[in-house]
Amino acid sequence: MKKILLTALIFWGVFVPSLQAEEVGVSANLDKRSVQVGEEVRLSIHVTGQSMNLQAPRLSQLDGFETYYTGRASHISIINGVSSTNVEFNYTLIPRGPDGLR
Repeated sequence: MKKILLTALIFWGVFVPSLQAEEVGVSANLDKRSVQVGEEVRLSIHVTGQSMNLQAPRLSQLDGFETYYTGRASHISIINGVSSTNVEFNYTLIPRGPDGLR
Protein backbone atom coordinates (compact mmCIF):
# COMPACT_ATOMS: atom_id res chain seq x y z
CA MET A 1 0.00 0.00 0.00
CA LYS A 2 2.81 2.42 0.88
CA LYS A 3 4.56 1.63 -2.43
CA ILE A 4 1.39 2.42 -4.39
CA LEU A 5 0.87 5.69 -2.50
CA LEU A 6 4.52 6.69 -3.00
CA THR A 7 4.32 5.82 -6.71
CA ALA A 8 1.12 7.87 -7.07
CA LEU A 9 2.71 10.84 -5.29
CA ILE A 10 5.79 10.67 -7.50
CA PHE A 11 3.60 10.42 -10.62
CA TRP A 12 1.51 13.38 -9.46
CA GLY A 13 4.58 15.51 -8.64
CA VAL A 14 6.53 14.70 -11.79
CA PHE A 15 3.99 14.23 -14.57
CA VAL A 16 1.00 16.39 -13.69
CA PRO A 17 1.72 19.97 -14.77
CA SER A 18 1.57 22.61 -12.10
CA LEU A 19 -1.01 25.38 -12.37
CA GLN A 20 1.24 27.87 -10.65
CA ALA A 21 3.55 30.22 -12.56
CA GLU A 22 7.01 28.71 -12.62
CA GLU A 23 9.76 30.67 -10.94
CA VAL A 24 13.27 30.12 -12.24
CA GLY A 25 16.43 31.20 -10.44
CA VAL A 26 19.95 31.43 -11.83
CA SER A 27 23.16 31.95 -9.89
CA ALA A 28 26.85 31.43 -10.56
CA ASN A 29 29.93 31.11 -8.40
CA LEU A 30 33.67 30.55 -8.69
CA ASP A 31 35.61 28.31 -6.33
CA LYS A 32 38.46 30.86 -5.97
CA ARG A 33 38.68 34.63 -5.67
CA SER A 34 42.10 34.86 -7.31
CA VAL A 35 44.07 32.61 -9.62
CA GLN A 36 47.55 32.36 -11.17
CA VAL A 37 48.24 32.03 -14.91
CA GLY A 38 47.68 28.37 -15.87
CA GLU A 39 45.84 27.57 -12.62
CA GLU A 40 42.30 26.17 -12.82
CA VAL A 41 39.25 27.90 -11.42
CA ARG A 42 35.86 26.20 -11.38
CA LEU A 43 32.69 28.00 -12.45
CA SER A 44 29.31 26.58 -11.40
CA ILE A 45 26.04 27.86 -12.83
CA HIS A 46 22.97 26.84 -10.78
CA VAL A 47 19.46 26.90 -12.27
CA THR A 48 16.47 26.16 -10.03
CA GLY A 49 12.80 25.79 -10.90
CA GLN A 50 9.89 23.37 -10.90
CA SER A 51 10.65 21.34 -14.01
CA MET A 52 13.47 21.80 -16.47
CA ASN A 53 15.02 20.09 -19.45
CA LEU A 54 17.98 22.35 -20.07
CA GLN A 55 21.00 22.18 -22.30
CA ALA A 56 24.32 23.37 -20.90
CA PRO A 57 24.80 27.11 -21.42
CA ARG A 58 27.40 27.97 -24.04
CA LEU A 59 29.85 30.44 -22.61
CA SER A 60 30.85 33.11 -25.07
CA GLN A 61 34.56 33.30 -25.75
CA LEU A 62 36.17 34.64 -22.58
CA ASP A 63 39.22 36.68 -23.59
CA GLY A 64 42.37 35.32 -21.99
CA PHE A 65 40.78 32.05 -20.75
CA GLU A 66 40.60 28.47 -21.92
CA THR A 67 37.10 27.21 -21.11
CA TYR A 68 36.05 23.56 -20.64
CA TYR A 69 32.60 22.19 -19.87
CA THR A 70 33.06 19.50 -17.20
CA GLY A 71 29.54 18.19 -16.70
CA ARG A 72 26.27 18.69 -14.90
CA ALA A 73 24.44 17.51 -11.82
CA SER A 74 20.67 17.39 -11.43
CA HIS A 75 18.68 17.18 -8.20
CA ILE A 76 14.92 16.71 -8.05
CA SER A 77 12.86 16.95 -4.88
CA ILE A 78 9.15 16.56 -4.22
CA ILE A 79 7.81 18.13 -1.05
CA ASN A 80 4.10 18.15 -0.29
CA GLY A 81 3.35 17.35 -3.94
CA VAL A 82 5.44 20.25 -5.28
CA SER A 83 8.46 19.32 -7.34
CA SER A 84 11.57 21.43 -7.67
CA THR A 85 14.68 20.91 -9.74
CA ASN A 86 18.22 22.16 -9.25
CA VAL A 87 20.60 21.78 -12.19
CA GLU A 88 24.28 22.65 -11.82
CA PHE A 89 26.47 23.19 -14.89
CA ASN A 90 30.23 23.03 -14.24
CA TYR A 91 33.09 24.59 -16.17
CA THR A 92 36.84 24.83 -15.72
CA LEU A 93 38.48 28.14 -16.64
CA ILE A 94 42.24 28.50 -17.09
CA PRO A 95 43.78 31.95 -17.59
CA ARG A 96 46.27 31.97 -20.49
CA GLY A 97 48.00 35.18 -19.48
CA PRO A 98 47.65 38.42 -17.51
CA ASP A 99 44.69 39.55 -19.73
CA GLY A 100 42.59 36.74 -18.26
CA LEU A 101 43.30 37.84 -14.70
CA ARG A 102 41.78 41.34 -14.83
